[in-house]
Amino acid sequence: YRIRRKLTLDANPFLQDHIIGGYPVLPATCAVGWIINACEQLYPGYKFFSYTNFKVLKGIIFNNNLASEYVLDLKEIAKTNDGSIEFEGKIWSKKEESKIPYHEHYRAQIKLVREIKSAPTYESVNVEEDVEIPEQIKSPLYQAGKCTLFHGPSFWGVKRVLNLTAKKITAACRWSSISDRQQGQFTIQTFNPYIADLQTHANGILIYAFYQEELLPSQSEKFEQFAMIPPGETFYVSTELKSKVNKNVIVDMIAHNREGQIYSRWLGWKGTIFPLW
Repeated sequence: YRIRRKLTLDANPFLQDHIIGGYPVLPATCAVGWIINACEQLYPGYKFFSYTNFKVLKGIIFNNNLASEYVLDLKEIAKTNDGSIEFEGKIWSKKEESKIPYHEHYRAQIKLVREIKSAPTYESVNVEEDVEIPEQIKSPLYQAGKCTLFHGPSFWGVKRVLNLTAKKITAACRWSSISDRQQGQFTIQTFNPYIADLQTHANGILIYAFYQEELLPSQSEKFEQFAMIPPGETFYVSTELKSKVNKNVIVDMIAHNREGQIYSRWLGWKGTIFPLW
């Protein structure tokens, strides 16, 4: 299956809230959301459950190098008797007047199921508020230049950091929703790319607080979704730092309710320190 899409700033107002290096950049969660939505449209009655082996190969930046169109290729790679279907998806573009025949931007394997399995419980849940939180983490988290969270209002949602160590952070979050017009070509279906992006913000706070560095996503081993998080509802993100070596960071990120019931989780999410000097 091949799907072509012309991407523009005018068609996607939310991009003005995701500026990196002076230019709007497509969030990685919106890229994988495009792949997920396309898979679901091919198989009505099936719902998104997980993606694996997601890679950001060349981000889509809305500047003079924006391609005239972007192509999503989908290949069905598995269909099982237990009611699941797996796809391999990749987003690429052909660059005019380039020696390279095409640029591959994102890649992921998507799993759809008929029935979502019951949500597990996060055993290490801790939603107690620590009075020793550093002052810069208590201040407004989305002030430009004051913290690592560069995001504009479409992505705001970290309300407060509850507890923070060099290895773990838990934050209380709530996302208020944005209009269909604001979502543009990257609409919410069974996967919400805006809340998914929000789930990575606590990770950025942890790295900024202890290392004064910023992060961009590069790849992730697995993302599983057991239930969508309703807009306007408070939820919690617990991020566990597994490794930090030079410019590479690996974390697990779990979105859960106050009792620890898991909405979704990233296992083996990898980020790269930005800017890349």
